[in-house]
Amino acid sequence: MEAPGFRKAIAADAPTLVLFTASWCPFCVRFDPVWQELAPGFGGPTLVAPLEEDADPRWDEFRIEVVPTVAVFRNGVPVARLDGVLRRGILRGDLERFLQALPPPARSHTGAF
Repeated sequence: MEAPGFRKAIAADAPTLVLFTASWCPFCVRFDPVWQELAPGFGGPTLVAPLEEDADPRWDEFRIEVVPTVAVFRNGVPVARLDGVLRRGILRGDLERFLQALPPPARSHTGAF
């Protein structure tokens, strides 16, 4: 079952970090402390997206073949992903590279010019 607000969160112009996980996955349980340590330092929205049922359409929609999978979404589109259990340093470095490569979010203009 999809968490409330999932679609709205990944549709944001600012990058959103999503962890696809499952309670039945021993690798996900092992990865959880790494996520808990690194996610708050991301500086943007973070979500945990449990994929507990084989029938969850996000398996196919986002081509999730292994859990855990960490994905960076922007404007509803996955722009980067890392599959499987990764060490802290590798995950941190890869995410920093992905995020630095993204163009800055569009600024909204209000008021008169």
